[in-house]
Amino acid sequence: MLRKIYFSIIATIALGVAGFAQNKGAIKATLIDEKTKEPLAFANVIVTSNGVQVGTGTTDFDGNVIIKPLDPGKYNVKAVYVGYNKREMTGVVVGADKTAYVTIGLVNDGGVQLDEVQIISYTEPLIDPDTKSGGTVTREEYQNMASKNILSVASTTAGVYQQDEGGAVSVRGSRSSSTQIFIDGERAIGTSGIPQQGVEQVSVILGGLPAQFGDATGGVISVTTRGPQPKFFGGVEAISSQLTDKYGYNFIGFSIGGPIWSKKDSTGVKKPKIGFFLAGEIYREKDNDPSAVGNYAIKSEKYEEIRNKPLVKQENGLFLPAAAFVTNDDMEILKARQNVASTTIRLNPKIDYKVNDNLNITLGGSWDYRKFHSYSRAGSLYNAENNPLTTQSTWRTYMRIQQKFGKQNVREEERSQSIVKNAYLSFQVGYQKYQRITEDDTHKDDYFKYGYVGKFNNYRYDNPQLSDTTKTVDIDLDGDGQVDTSYVYGVTGASGNNVSWNVAGFDTLVTFTPFDGNTAAVNYTKQFFDEFNLFPVFSTDVVQGFGGLINGGRPGSIHSLWTASGIQYPGYVRQDQSIFRITSSFSADIKNHALMIGFEYDQRNYSQYIVNDAFGLWNLSRQLTNRHLADVSSVNPTIDTTTAGDIIINYAPRYDQLTNFNQNLYEALGQSTNSSSYINIDGLDPDLLKLEMFSPDELLADGNVYVSNFGYDYYGNKIKKDVTFDEFMTKSSVNKNGDTIYDRAIGAFKPIYMSGYIQDKFDFKDMKFNVGIRVDRYDANQKVLADKYLFKPAYTKGEMASQGTYNVSGLEKSEGVPDDAVVYLADGNTEVAGYRYESDWYDVNGNLVQDPKVILDKSNGSANPALKRMMHLLMENIHTQITLSRITNHKLM
Repeated sequence: MLRKIYFSIIATIALGVAGFAQNKGAIKATLIDEKTKEPLAFANVIVTSNGVQVGTGTTDFDGNVIIKPLDPGKYNVKAVYVGYNKREMTGVVVGADKTAYVTIGLVNDGGVQLDEVQIISYTEPLIDPDTKSGGTVTREEYQNMASKNILSVASTTAGVYQQDEGGAVSVRGSRSSSTQIFIDGERAIGTSGIPQQGVEQVSVILGGLPAQFGDATGGVISVTTRGPQPKFFGGVEAISSQLTDKYGYNFIGFSIGGPIWSKKDSTGVKKPKIGFFLAGEIYREKDNDPSAVGNYAIKSEKYEEIRNKPLVKQENGLFLPAAAFVTNDDMEILKARQNVASTTIRLNPKIDYKVNDNLNITLGGSWDYRKFHSYSRAGSLYNAENNPLTTQSTWRTYMRIQQKFGKQNVREEERSQSIVKNAYLSFQVGYQKYQRITEDDTHKDDYFKYGYVGKFNNYRYDNPQLSDTTKTVDIDLDGDGQVDTSYVYGVTGASGNNVSWNVAGFDTLVTFTPFDGNTAAVNYTKQFFDEFNLFPVFSTDVVQGFGGLINGGRPGSIHSLWTASGIQYPGYVRQDQSIFRITSSFSADIKNHALMIGFEYDQRNYSQYIVNDAFGLWNLSRQLTNRHLADVSSVNPTIDTTTAGDIIINYAPRYDQLTNFNQNLYEALGQSTNSSSYINIDGLDPDLLKLEMFSPDELLADGNVYVSNFGYDYYGNKIKKDVTFDEFMTKSSVNKNGDTIYDRAIGAFKPIYMSGYIQDKFDFKDMKFNVGIRVDRYDANQKVLADKYLFKPAYTKGEMASQGTYNVSGLEKSEGVPDDAVVYLADGNTEVAGYRYESDWYDVNGNLVQDPKVILDKSNGSANPALKRMMHLLMENIHTQITLSRITNHKLM
């Protein structure tokens, strides 16, 4: 309910106040008489971009005018004043959230030439007059760089460090996660790739962050993409090194844009109303991070030899790995690393709709897709073919509405005398989604084919075993766990007096049928069965002990350094992140003050699913299969007597030990779910085995976690609704045998981030000030333990003393201990061992102790709180974090 109230308030403000000015910049022009240096009041200033007028203004009594909002990019500024020659400054660079300061001197010598405009070039100042520190890379500069990676471009700014091309950046020594990246005003999650031809400007802010930025302790990288132009344009770029080097770099990029719909104005001039822009690039690299000295590799002939015959049989009949006998002559140096190729596709569309002179609507977004094999140093010599495959994609979309206030055709004298100028508001809503999957590229999420080598057909001996000692048979007739009667059978050795016990059988012979996949791994076992001749193979333990592989097995490493051939990437990782974001601000110039008021709302959603060890699922399956047959029951055994007088005692299966996995396996095999048939798990087809056969608790495996997840269930299905902590402990279902199966669901992580700010930028003589205040609110939006030491409620000293629920001694000695302190009991629960109030511990006499060991020793070293008889967890909402920031930056020019 509270969340809905917050959202309603935010939505109301968003619709009533307006949007987000992030990425917008401004030009402050000062017009003077070039000779006298006197300011020129009421002069006209026109700002154009690509031949289209984007802003106009009239200077005040001091010759100053501010024109905004302007998208980051390059502009031409034309100055017009009665009695003076026109002058235009070209190439004025406007940065994201920055003001470009230009001074234009006009002359009137020799009369006014109405048909001439003097052109002057803009020169970027050595010292940025803005209060923020950092740097800006324009589109032209980016096009001339060798790198096509946004982060690598940002790393050209002093104070930004990047270890390697395309890697994460660190700003002034901070962690890479402390730097926030914005793309067209959207806080980027996942990857931040943008087509090079789609980038207008990359701005890096290292210090002096304005109030509108938050959640960035390192720095801010702001990327602005290109927009439509009044005329059709386009371009294609293609690069290839396929024929010139060994790295296989192939690239093609393009951009196209122009007007979709134009309309004539009152003067008959055709002006674009709706325009579009689209940029894209595709590139593939054989090795995106080659070594300067090359990489060692096994020669192809030797590699195939080891792959086909991975073992070397010794004279004593034992096997050693063939890779252990590789010499320097079997190796070579390759320029590019093996099996690390990557493919990248990026798109960046944008549509602008100029409704009228004051209202503009922008729809934009981007898509960044990459597919690559990850490099493994350990696997680079013998197992490069099994480098894991990663597929990741990030797509984002946004809508921005920008509304200016005031008539654009008002008389210049009135505009210059107005107290409030350049008032505008904008509203931006965006959504982003990032997905990443890392897996074996052959089997993907077919987990039981990871490490599968083939079928092991076993021959079992299940006849009763003859006893060689006196046996006592305990009988539990009513199944209450108590022995009701006992029989003692002696052994005389004479015929007719023998006692046999019908217990679990054992394998006497194992044969092997190879799998038609996983060839490199299968060859270990195939070679073992082809060449082993010391004695018959009577169990899979023999196979594994002499160098072969069983299902889910791994060959040992080579010289404890290199991964042997045949090992697929053992896990499966799926990440899913999204963010819904609303940003809003109102901006206006009041006299010499540029004021901005705004807020931000983020709703994030993080989910993750990991199969930690797909190989290990085979071992887990063996552990959970036939467990009810391995530990036979003493409940109502049957006793048979043969015609010869021999006694056979038949123990019943322990159905209380029958696992959920085993039940589902019986059902898949078409048998009763409480069957007593023995199952050879290694003789089954892997297509028969499914992850859904395990219960969640079986996959948790008493801490040996096979599946880690939140936002997904244990089988990889997305959880579509919220999950409470109590549901994790209590929500369950009943299987066909009446066993309780707990869901153990863990919901997605959905933190909420909100902020509001007020910012003022103004000049005072030669000093420039940026003053603001910001409030940030972070809500993890989930519960945590109310007491970090307890999962469940426990009695406090006050409760125990007043209710008398426990009949314990020692409470009378607790003077000085707070009534809210938790009571800890000694063994037997009849005596107080001590107390704990928050993180302070007290002994039974009420003395504060530094080491709680003196208390825990009274309960055999384990904490023994006086728990209440309640099933629910002791939880509370996580405390919301609110941060107030005051920002004051100034620069003396």
